[in-house]
Amino acid sequence: MTCTPNLQDQFLAESAAAAGSRPTQNDLILARLMRTPGEWVSMPDLAEAAGCYAVHSRIADLRADGHDIPPPRMECARPRKTWYRIILPDQK
Repeated sequence: MTCTPNLQDQFLAESAAAAGSRPTQNDLILARLMRTPGEWVSMPDLAEAAGCYAVHSRIADLRADGHDIPPPRMECARPRKTWYRIILPDQK
């Protein structure tokens, strides 16, 4: 699945540009998860959105920042995929 830019991604990019920097990998992964809150997103999709393969580490950073990201769901089929989702307060 190709991740297409949306308003939140555009906002992150514009905010970062105004601050003289680019969105971090954490920002990009969070934006992708927030695009579909409560729905599982595969690790390859998150890697594509962030332009990195350190998704598991970035998820740990987001959890440490207080985001409710449950333990990943794993697929046993080959190739294996890990799936993540974010839970918003109104979804609890």
